[in-house]
Amino acid sequence: MASSSAFERIALEDFTANFSTLTEHSSVALGGTVQGVSDEFFADAFHLLLVEPAPSLKGQFGPKGALFSGWETRRHNPDYDWCIIKLGTTGIISGFDIDTAHFNGNEAPEVTVQALHSNKGTPPTVDDARWTEILPRIALGPSSRHLLKIQPSSSVNYVKLNMYPDGGIARFRVYGDVSPVRPQDAAEIYDMAHVFAGGRVIFTSDQHFGVGSNLILPGRGKDMGDGWETKRSRQPGHKDWAIIKLGDTGLLSHAEIDTAHFKGNFPESCELHAAHSAEFDTCSLPEDAWTTILPRTKLGPHRQHQFQLENIHTPYTHVRITIHPDGGVKRVRLFGRRHTDAVSQPSETSVKASVTLEIETSGPPASQAPTIHTPNTFVVPALALTPETFSPFGQVIQSYPDINAVPSPRNTKITGANQGTAIKYHKLAPIVSSYSAEAGATAGLSVYHCQAITLEVGGIWPVKVLERHPCTNQAFIPMGPSRSEAGEIGEMAPGYRYLVIVSKNGEDDRPDLKSLRAFVAFSNQGIVYDTGIWHHPMAVLEGPLDFTCVETQVGNGEPLDYLIPDAFGFFLSNATVATVSRSTAMTAPGLTSIRTSGEKIEIVNQLLLPHTTEWLPVDSIEQAHDAIKSMKIRGAPAIASLAALAIASHLTKALQQDPAPEYLSSPDALKAHVEPQLQYLYTARPTAVNLGAATRRLTKVLNTSIAEGKDARAVAQDLIVEGKAIDGEDVYRNKEMSKWGGEWLVEQVKKRGGSGDHLNVMTVCNTGSLATSGYGTALGLITYLHETRKLDTAFFTQSTPYHQGSRLTAFELISLKIPSVMLCDSMVGSLFQHKGIHGIAVGADRIAKNGDTANKVGTYNAAVLAARHNIPFIVVAPVSTVDLEIENGSQIPIEHRPPLEARLVRGALYPFTSNAQGVKEQATVMVTPEDLEGVYNPSFDVTPAELITAIVTERGVAVKAEGSNVFDLSGIV
Repeated sequence: MASSSAFERIALEDFTANFSTLTEHSSVALGGTVQGVSDEFFADAFHLLLVEPAPSLKGQFGPKGALFSGWETRRHNPDYDWCIIKLGTTGIISGFDIDTAHFNGNEAPEVTVQALHSNKGTPPTVDDARWTEILPRIALGPSSRHLLKIQPSSSVNYVKLNMYPDGGIARFRVYGDVSPVRPQDAAEIYDMAHVFAGGRVIFTSDQHFGVGSNLILPGRGKDMGDGWETKRSRQPGHKDWAIIKLGDTGLLSHAEIDTAHFKGNFPESCELHAAHSAEFDTCSLPEDAWTTILPRTKLGPHRQHQFQLENIHTPYTHVRITIHPDGGVKRVRLFGRRHTDAVSQPSETSVKASVTLEIETSGPPASQAPTIHTPNTFVVPALALTPETFSPFGQVIQSYPDINAVPSPRNTKITGANQGTAIKYHKLAPIVSSYSAEAGATAGLSVYHCQAITLEVGGIWPVKVLERHPCTNQAFIPMGPSRSEAGEIGEMAPGYRYLVIVSKNGEDDRPDLKSLRAFVAFSNQGIVYDTGIWHHPMAVLEGPLDFTCVETQVGNGEPLDYLIPDAFGFFLSNATVATVSRSTAMTAPGLTSIRTSGEKIEIVNQLLLPHTTEWLPVDSIEQAHDAIKSMKIRGAPAIASLAALAIASHLTKALQQDPAPEYLSSPDALKAHVEPQLQYLYTARPTAVNLGAATRRLTKVLNTSIAEGKDARAVAQDLIVEGKAIDGEDVYRNKEMSKWGGEWLVEQVKKRGGSGDHLNVMTVCNTGSLATSGYGTALGLITYLHETRKLDTAFFTQSTPYHQGSRLTAFELISLKIPSVMLCDSMVGSLFQHKGIHGIAVGADRIAKNGDTANKVGTYNAAVLAARHNIPFIVVAPVSTVDLEIENGSQIPIEHRPPLEARLVRGALYPFTSNAQGVKEQATVMVTPEDLEGVYNPSFDVTPAELITAIVTERGVAVKAEGSNVFDLSGIV
C-alpha cells in the first residue's frame, strides 16, 4: 500500500498531465457503487460517483433543507462520517479528485481515504481490519476541486472515504490503472480496447462536450454525456481523432463504432489506423508508422456499426480513430486476440462474433468428410447488418423506432400514414434495371421458402456458390414462417436471423475475395443487392423463414438474369464455409451451461458450482436424461436445449456409422426408435414445459418429414437441423424479453413518481446464462437494467434446498460485476419492509392459459408479499413456456424431489482447503436429525395470475385487463 505520508497536491491546470491517461475507477459508468454509509441525511452518497459535474441547486429546498448534488451528513458528529465504495473494477490507485463544488460553509473540513481488496460476496464493514490508509488526513476548502496524487497502491476494489467530522462533498473520483481481465485462452477473441481489459485512451484532439476516456467504458451509456464529443468545426477538411492503447499487443479482427444517442451530431464518417510501438504515448509517431485498418467509412446516427478490418495480419498496440469532420461517438470496440508465439492462426472456435465465414484453398466434399482447416484459412467475421456497413453492396430495408436514427437523415423523407397509425419511410431503395427493351424483362414478386441451414462439425457449413445479377438489383424482404409450419401457437419460433454474404465483382467476372463480407440480419431487416454484386442465396440460421424477392428478370434462365461462377470455371463449392457458434451470447466469461464442439456435448455440473467447475460429457440420450433428472443441468430453456442437442448428436453419430444401425433402414423404423427416446427425455422434468415443447417440436418434424416421403436418412437430417435450431434460438429470445421487461419496469416506476434510475430488483432461483443458452430470462432483465445503468442493486433468494440462488445466481452476478445482495428465502418480507424494492422478476417453468405460473418453490411466497407491499411482480419467460392446453395452475403437475435432498447441504469446506490439484475440497453434510422421516419437498409452486403484474415474453408484455384477475396472453404468444 501507499505510504500514509506520500501525497502531492496537483494544480487544476496540470490535471491533463497527471490524470488524463488514468481510469476513474469509482465512476458509476464503470459500475462503481456505494456499499455503505454512516449518514446521508441531507444528500445521498450516490451523487459522489456521478459522471457529470455537480450542478448548482442554489435556492432549491426539500423537506430536510437546501438541496445539493453530493453527499451531505448531519451536523455535530462527535467522531467522523464514512462512505464505503466498491470500485467499478479492481486496480492500482494513484490519485483522487475530491470536489466540494457548491458546498460553502457546509463542506467537509478534512478527509482520509482507506482501501482494501476483497473477494467476499458481501462488502467490508467499517471496522474491517484490512482497511489500509492510502491518503492521510488532509484539509479541504469550500466549493473547490482538490487534485491529489499518491504513491501507487496495491491492487484494490474497495475504498472508504472518511470526512471529519461531517459536512458535504460533491464528487469523489478515484483514479488509477486497471488490473486487466483477459481470457485465459490466448486464441479467444475479446474487446482489446475495453477499460476492464486494460485499454486506455491516451490522447484526444478535442473533447469539448465529452471526454475521450468514455470511448472504452462498458455498456452503451445513458445519453450523449457519457460519450466522446468534439466541438463543431467550421473549416473545410477538419477532422478530430483519439488514440487508444490496447490492453495487450493483439491481432485485430473487427471493430464496433457505436454512435448511441448521437442523432443530429454523429460524425459523417470515420477511419481507423493502427500502429505497433513500445512507447506508451504514440502522438509523435510519424504518419507512415500508422497502417489503415478501416478506410474512411460513412457512419449513421444512434447505432452500433460493426466493421471487418483490413491489414490485420501483424500485431498492433495502438489504434487511432479519426472522425470527419467532428461529432460524437459513444464507444469504440476493437476485437482481437492476444499476440503470442503459441497462437499461429485463427480457428473457427476463436471467433465470438456469432457467425464467421472462412475461405479455404482445398478440402474434401462436405458430404464425405468434415471440413479441414488449413494454415491458408482466413477468417471473415459475420457482423451486425447496418445500412452504413452494407452500403458498398446495397441497401438495408427496415423501419426505425426512433425516426431520428434513419440513415442520411437530411435526405430521407418520413411522413405519417394510414390515418395516423403508421410512419412511412419513403424510397429507402430504388428498383433498378438495365435490360434492353428487346430482352423482354419484367419486374415481379417471388417468394422463397427457406429452411434453416445444416451445420457441420464445429458449427461449420459449406457455402456452395455465389451468384450475381448483371442487369438488375434484387431485394429480399423477410415475411416470417409459413402458418402451416408454425403449427400451434408457441410450438415453433420463427426464424430470427439469416446470413448475408456478399462480394464485389473482380477480374473476369469473378468474385473479388478481398472484398468478401458476411453479415447477420434479423427478420425485421430486408436487403437490396446492388446490380452486379456477388451474393450467396438466402441462408436462414434458425427455423424456416419466407422471403419476398423483388426483381426484374427475363425469366428463361439466360446469363442476363444471373451468373453463377461454377458455370464459368470458378468453383466455390467445398471452399467456403460458415460457422455458427453458440458462444454468441453476451455472457460473462465462462458463463454457459452447455458447450458443444461438433457432436461433442458437455455441460457444466451445476451441483458443484460455484467452487468447482466440472464439465461433464453427455454422450448419450441416457446421460442427457440423468443430467436433467439429477439437476446437474437445470433451468427450463437449458434442459430443452440439452434434450434437443442430445437427439441431434445421437442421430448424427448414427448417420456416420458403417454399417448403419437398423433404425435407419426405413422411416417407420426410425420413428419407432426416436419417439420412445423423446418420451424418455420428457419424463426427466415433466413440469418444465420448454422440455415438452422441444420434444413435441421434434416429433412434429419427424411426422412431417415422413409424410413428405423422405427416406430415413433425410428424416434424421431434418431432426438434426431442428434440434440445433431449438438450441440456437434461445439467446435472441432472452435478449428481446429482457429488453421488453426492463423498459416496462422503468416506465412503471416513473408512473409511480420515481426517476426510473437506481432500481432495486429482486429475483428467485437462477434464471441467467446457466439456466438458458445465454443472457437469461429474469436475470437477463436485471442484466439489461445494469447494462443501461438503471440498476442499483440486484437482490436474490438462496432458493433452497439446492441453493440455486446462493450458488448459481451469486456466481453469475459476481462474474457480471452486478451489485447484488443475497437473502434467505424467509427474509423476503423483511426486505420489502426495510428496503425500497422496485420490482420482482422471476422465471417460469410453465405458464397456464390464464397466467397462473409454476416456478421454483418460494416464488408464490414472494408474490404474496409483493402484493402486500404493492411491488410489481414480473414473470419473464419465452413463448414456449406458455401452455395453452391447460386452463389454470391447478392442472400443472408439481414434481416432488426426494426427501433426502432437503436434509443435505453441499459446499466447500471452510476454512478453505484444497487438494493436490489445487481444487477446493467439498463435502455433503446432513443438517437434520438422522431419523427424520417427514419432509415436504416440492420443486415448484404455482403463483396465481391475480398476484402477477406482468408476463413478458420475447414478443412483448402482457398485463391484465382492468378489473380482471387473469391474463389474456394472445398478444404475446
